[in-house]
Amino acid sequence: DHKLSDCMKRNEQIQSFDCIVGRNLRTQRLLAGYSQKYIGQQIGLSFQQVQKYEKAINRISVGRPWALSQVLKVPIENFFDGCGVGPENNEVLQPTYDEMLLLRALRQLPTHKQKSFVNIIITIASDHK
Repeated sequence: DHKLSDCMKRNEQIQSFDCIVGRNLRTQRLLAGYSQKYIGQQIGLSFQQVQKYEKAINRISVGRPWALSQVLKVPIENFFDGCGVGPENNEVLQPTYDEMLLLRALRQLPTHKQKSFVNIIITIASDHK
């Protein structure tokens, strides 16, 4: 599991912003079902460089989030989710692997079926409260 606190422990000089953007990149990549190698190939980087971005070992340059948003087909803002919170609130809820699989499957359905599926999940969840 790739948590912000783990990243900050490795190197106290890394800004939390870099950790958040790297973690969000990893989440978006996994949700899309792409490997680090595939993402790297699409934007002209090695998989090692993508890995370093995700772990905040290397900083992502200004233009990279735009290129990544094009490859992953997500708004550029997704990479900056959680960056506006104070340092005491940097732990942002990250989806589990199963949640990412569920979301990836949901995104493959037509819109009308997505809504039906979400309603089923909400109904099941409310029965278990």
